Amino acid sequence: MNRNGHILIFSAYYPPHLGGVELYTLHLSDALRKIGYKTTVVTSGFKDEDPNTDESADVIRIPSVSIANDRFPIILPGRKLKAIYDFLLRSNASHIVINTRYYPLTLMGLALAKQLGIRPLIIDHSSGPISSDASILGALLRLYENISNFLIRRHSPYVCSVSTRGAAWSSSIGFNAQDVIHNSINADEFREAASPRDWRQELGCTSKTLLVTFAGRLIKEKGVLEAIEATEALKQRGLDIKLAIAGGGQLASQISDMQGLSVQYVGPLNRADLSALLRDSNCFCLPTTYPEGLPTILLEAAAQENAIVVSDCAGAREVIPNESFGIVLDDTGSESVMEALLRIYDDPTLSKQLGAAVRNHIDDNFTWDVAAQSLIAVLSKL
Repeated sequence: MNRNGHILIFSAYYPPHLGGVELYTLHLSDALRKIGYKTTVVTSGFKDEDPNTDESADVIRIPSVSIANDRFPIILPGRKLKAIYDFLLRSNASHIVINTRYYPLTLMGLALAKQLGIRPLIIDHSSGPISSDASILGALLRLYENISNFLIRRHSPYVCSVSTRGAAWSSSIGFNAQDVIHNSINADEFREAASPRDWRQELGCTSKTLLVTFAGRLIKEKGVLEAIEATEALKQRGLDIKLAIAGGGQLASQISDMQGLSVQYVGPLNRADLSALLRDSNCFCLPTTYPEGLPTILLEAAAQENAIVVSDCAGAREVIPNESFGIVLDDTGSESVMEALLRIYDDPTLSKQLGAAVRNHIDDNFTWDVAAQSLIAVLSKL
């Protein structure tokens, strides 16, 4: 593939909006530029941001509004949209990469690729349906996803995923996902970014306390309530254990009310404070049932040498290939979580061994340099 190529990367959201896909887009774009490729990120723009159409720009923001608790951007029609689209037609793009499947911005990227005569690449970040909820809203979301998938398939994109489980899911819904471009991390940078906060002192931990962290969106599917139940049960047995919960979401108020001797809610954290919290933790717990791609927080916990307890979600078996690297739960019930935490509590040496092994594993295999080279290898096939 020509290193002078220009890659357009479509992403529904992008920093300063925070999330796994946003960071994936940011870091992958940076890694591509470091090895000589020009990249332009096309993303949603809010609050009347001036859409940047300068040819040297790294980011172009499409006028949009965000709905569904800031989880779904809708493109606003108008002259600005047309001006941006016309600009992109003149951008001399050699490849179009689209992160995630089911946003309206995906269809814009596919339409542009068709006009430019480029076969687009979609990198899917999910491993299950957009919603498994039995409500009317859940049914409507699944209908929307099915219609979206139908429209996407008409453009014959090349599809890959950020995990092997995600690739299998994409194939099961009619996309022949053959490759994986892993979610990754700048592990050294994440470790160095840690703030000087002493979380063990703030949370009232002794040197013997097993400090467990849960970090992520506070929704039922992420398993935070199971983590709380397991921790409280172990505390009642007399164990010196504490669970720190970081993040925001629908359950934030409920979790704040559940605080006690064994559970502390620290709220949403910036990157520096999150890195410090994971640095000071012994264990990271994520009993999620959400259709993950490959959770960024899992890589961040590994980078800070946490012993990891995680459900068998997409990406878990890649970060934790066997029991020498962490604990993958057989199920996500609080009893299974409790047994895993008890195993780590009873053997401090095991905790340190698991943390060191998983850190070395992600340091070697989940870097953005590796991800960029994987992407180039895929694009060279198109």
